[in-house]
Amino acid sequence: RVVREAMLKGMIVNLDHVSSATRAHIHELATKHFGGYPLNALHNNPNKMLVGNKGGLETPYPHEYDFDDNELEWVRDTGGFFGGRLRPLDAVDDAELSGVKLNCPKTSTESAKILAYLLKMGLNVGYSLDFATITQGVHSRTLRDCGRGLGPDKFHKYGAETAEGLSHIGMMKHWHKELETVGLKREYLDKLKNDGAEAFVAMWEKSEAKSKLGSQI
Repeated sequence: RVVREAMLKGMIVNLDHVSSATRAHIHELATKHFGGYPLNALHNNPNKMLVGNKGGLETPYPHEYDFDDNELEWVRDTGGFFGGRLRPLDAVDDAELSGVKLNCPKTSTESAKILAYLLKMGLNVGYSLDFATITQGVHSRTLRDCGRGLGPDKFHKYGAETAEGLSHIGMMKHWHKELETVGLKREYLDKLKNDGAEAFVAMWEKSEAKSKLGSQI
């Protein structure tokens, strides 16, 4: 009843923070009762690309919190939006797909591979960094001493201060340059630079339009 009411009001419906079973129920509601109401994942990553590591690396394993491919398809096919959570990750090596040949865990190289995977699936993609009391942004290649042959990244400095990585919204202006530096293919880079905001607005407009098709129990 709560999700129905949100859809009836044209609200943005987010599939984060619920179980896979709940996501399936919400997908059924969106498609069978609302004619394809947009479903969104607004701060997540694709499980198929995650390489978990323990110890000093501490990167996340595939988990119910993040999205399996069938759940990504629900987001895509309903016209939803995927906010890639930019955090310290280790990703599956996929240089042929993404163009990124370096493997620097927790840094831009891994986020770039994941963003390429999402875009290749045809998802509308934007960014999420969970700016709150603690920000988990990508780490600096420079401070992790990886990929120095490409030159230093901009994420070890913010003004005169040393930073741990992409940890402040003001540093986003350096982000696309860094993705280009590590080798992300132009077709993906252009989409990330140009398409995200408009796709988000289109998703919200579709939500309002589809709200008229449903009914409360």
